Amino acid sequence: MSSAAALFALYPNNLELGHSLASSAMAAMGASHPSRGVLPLKEVLVAVNLRTANHLGIQLGARAQSFDLVFPEP
Repeated sequence: MSSAAALFALYPNNLELGHSLASSAMAAMGASHPSRGVLPLKEVLVAVNLRTANHLGIQLGARAQSFDLVFPEP
């Protein structure tokens, strides 16, 4: 049996995503010609897996605190 682990992961920041969606909806309601198209997802948080980092020989040390979520919890 093989297993795979991720070093980094992005996941949505739901609170900021809601604010962005509300702003877009308000702008669309006030515009005579609402804009269409796809916008990039910018409202994200970053998680890091310390076990995978150590396995790869990456020592994050104090830099691990700069991530939004750290696995496994220190």
